[in-house]
Amino acid sequence: MHVPRREGWTAAVAIATLACTVVGCREQPAFEPPPPPVVTVAPPIMEQVTTYEEFTGRLDAESTVDVRARVQGFLRTVEFVDGDLVKGPAGDEPGQVLFTIEPEPFEAKLNAADASLAQAEASRDLAAAVRDRTQAAFDQQAVNSLELIEREAELAVAEAAVLAAQADVEAAQIDLGYTVIRAPLTGRASRSLISEGNLVGGVQPTLLTTIVRDDPMYAYVDFSERELLEFVEEMGRRPERQVDHPSPDVILETADGVQYPLTGRFNFAETELDPTTGTIQGRAEFPNPDGALYPGMFVRLLVPDITGEQLLVPDTVVQRDLAGIFVLVVGEGNTVERRAVEIAQTVGANRIVTSGLNAEDRVIVNGLQRAFPGAVVNPQPAGASQATPQAAPESQPAADEDGAS
Repeated sequence: MHVPRREGWTAAVAIATLACTVVGCREQPAFEPPPPPVVTVAPPIMEQVTTYEEFTGRLDAESTVDVRARVQGFLRTVEFVDGDLVKGPAGDEPGQVLFTIEPEPFEAKLNAADASLAQAEASRDLAAAVRDRTQAAFDQQAVNSLELIEREAELAVAEAAVLAAQADVEAAQIDLGYTVIRAPLTGRASRSLISEGNLVGGVQPTLLTTIVRDDPMYAYVDFSERELLEFVEEMGRRPERQVDHPSPDVILETADGVQYPLTGRFNFAETELDPTTGTIQGRAEFPNPDGALYPGMFVRLLVPDITGEQLLVPDTVVQRDLAGIFVLVVGEGNTVERRAVEIAQTVGANRIVTSGLNAEDRVIVNGLQRAFPGAVVNPQPAGASQATPQAAPESQPAADEDGAS
């Protein structure tokens, strides 16, 4: 049967109305924005901080001596263990024996020199007796003056021969002494470079080992002209001169960043700047009783610069981009602001901020990944368990600006 179109629309509306009645029609909920992200904020802290000037230097021993064979012969014994601490002369005590060279050839030369001396002394005594008899005869006018002069000349020649023979004996004794090689100073010996049984000496003195006196240890650094002038202006003198103002304690850090427990002082500076580099070399002395420092090590020297109150923030909140260095703070309306800052050295886990912040700013210390300039956040004050600026121990020096994240 054919149903009119108007009646069909009426039936469809009736069915839809019935479905809404049975199932129920609900309106779609409106979109609600998420709540502002939670961030942790803390004000910078004000601490009494000592900043440091940093210099890169190299360590060198106080004394280094090459031990060489001074006479030629076969090396008979090696009397020390490689790396031993050997003792040098002390008072009347000679240094520790390190090597011995076969002594027999030198003993034979000494015996020959002794025999020559005895022969020369006998000739001198005979010449003296002849001169005395000639003198007595001359006094009795039995001989002329020319004969007396000849006898006196013969005696002088004989006495000179005795002196030459004595010198030969002394030289032979010195060479014999060189067959026993002793430590010239107290220090740590290197390894033995020549083994027993080898011929040493010859044309050039053979290097046998090296002794290093490593207590105290010297650290050599180069000051720029500007740094030198700042030091002179502050201390009123050159770095190595004590006068009435003692040099400040210098802190040493090894290549692994560990601070050496003993401090040192500057005790030397060159007399003039190098015109090609505009620098002058200075030297700081450090005690090294345990031998923890080695010659040739590269180190950092930290020299106290300024002591005063500084603003500190955690070093982790300092950020960099192409526009410069900045931190994020929460401003009015809880809006995140980018704050350009100037920074100095680190103090422990914190960073010195020299400009761009004040003590009342709310610096974002946690939740940085959820914050960006212009965003609205929910700031929460830092609690005891959250990251806040921590004061560094007084003994811990500030690091340089390169440590910024």
